[in-house]
Amino acid sequence: LRQAGRGALRGAGDWDWSLAPDLEAKAVDNKPRYKVAAPGEPGAKAASTGWEVVESAGGAATGETATGDAATTLVRLSPRTGRSHQLRVHCLAAGHPIVGDPLYGPAPGPGEDRLCLHAERLCLPHPATGTETTFVAAAPGF
Repeated sequence: LRQAGRGALRGAGDWDWSLAPDLEAKAVDNKPRYKVAAPGEPGAKAASTGWEVVESAGGAATGETATGDAATTLVRLSPRTGRSHQLRVHCLAAGHPIVGDPLYGPAPGPGEDRLCLHAERLCLPHPATGTETTFVAAAPGF
């Protein structure tokens, strides 16, 4: 995924933040939205995402690269739970919304006509055999 952000996102880490429905935001346009929630908040569910910077200016995984007027970073996300909008909300809460996100990101800039989030690899049990099945699709050039 490509992220815009405040300051540099560097290295790797984990976001372990519970999520809950955001009823105030939903009331605006009736679209389902979520927010980071305090443990024990009504509707809150645990959510965990691993993240790692993949590409930055000069190709190293240590900073940001300029795209138009905004700084962006290519990040690999590894969801450990499967909550609705988990990756999008965790990125927003970390101060790095996903480029092109119409629900949680800033207004799209030039060339940001789609959500820059791509499932490069999916592993799941085959429904009939239970054998782990892996699907791989190279990331598009965001």
